[in-house]
Amino acid sequence: MQAKRSPIDRAKKAKIGKGGDFVGDLISWDFGDNAFSVPRARVREVFERFGFHDCVEAVDEIDPGTALGWTLRSGAGVKKGRGIVIDALDAHRKDTPAAVAIYRKETKQGESGDDWVGGARVRIDPTSNRAVALPLEGQSWSDERTAKIAEQVAERANEFIVNVMNTELSLALTAAGRQILWAPFRRKKGGAWFVYADNAAVFRGLLDELEKFGGFEPTIEPQFVDGEGRVERNVKRASEYTLEKELVRLKTDLDKAQKDGMRPSALERRVAECDELLARADLYKSMLREAADGIAKRIDGLKKNFAQELDGGDSVFDDIDKVLGGKKNKHREQLETLGGNGKPKKATTKTKAKKTESTEDEDPFTI
Repeated sequence: MQAKRSPIDRAKKAKIGKGGDFVGDLISWDFGDNAFSVPRARVREVFERFGFHDCVEAVDEIDPGTALGWTLRSGAGVKKGRGIVIDALDAHRKDTPAAVAIYRKETKQGESGDDWVGGARVRIDPTSNRAVALPLEGQSWSDERTAKIAEQVAERANEFIVNVMNTELSLALTAAGRQILWAPFRRKKGGAWFVYADNAAVFRGLLDELEKFGGFEPTIEPQFVDGEGRVERNVKRASEYTLEKELVRLKTDLDKAQKDGMRPSALERRVAECDELLARADLYKSMLREAADGIAKRIDGLKKNFAQELDGGDSVFDDIDKVLGGKKNKHREQLETLGGNGKPKKATTKTKAKKTESTEDEDPFTI
């Protein structure tokens, strides 16, 4: 039986459709049935090997107390069942950053109230910085059920301490995507990210290495000029959307600097971000076409604003409409409907009904 080829392998062997040039990859990922759980140092090494040194905060070592809190919030790997309560010991001893107690309910006859019997605790050992399961202080093990749950909590917390898990990997990948200024896409079957051709090879390499760990399933869909203008149209839209989003963010920072002031180091960082954005606009010039010069001009205007703030001068632009091109355009309307996660808000029932009527001739993905 022939082995199943991974999404990475399929992407590497993709044929150029209709004789068009490669413009980039559409990226998404899932974690399958098994959780991603890989030692932090190994994951960090992979990100740094591919040049994403500034994107490893999410996979760095974490505070053990934080890991214990994550365990209780997620509930994953802990089967406590009914009649069990796990609660923080707020007045825990000072030699540990965190400790929790596990209680079991003992039902009493009548309506005078049930009893909650303490059976076990989990605390961070100050010597090893690992979670340990123990009986309540001053007591011995007396309840098998709470003892078993305490062991599960400690085991899961230690996994969080030692390993990178699903959410942290997604955060690190998102940071890496932002570094190369990928663009968000919405499709009929969920969201994805577009990685431009210039950065496709390095991002494929990153995904390839992460996939080898197991528990991580990336999907890569190479995009080529299709002769009908569909792919170019969508990539142009995504490019504009991404740059417009950065423009709005920087203008918000500028408004804050003009109103409340900003540290010189922060202003210098904003000037550097404008330079990076100008480089990106130039990189996407072939995709942006007629919009390229206007976007570059507005980025340059923001750069001059930040530079003048750094020098203590007056603003070049007086309001956001001038920075965003003088009138409220479709990109501003899109940005105003963004959710807190930076992605377009979920469609309403009315919008969903509209999507149901769509045909295969429509764009496969839209912003």
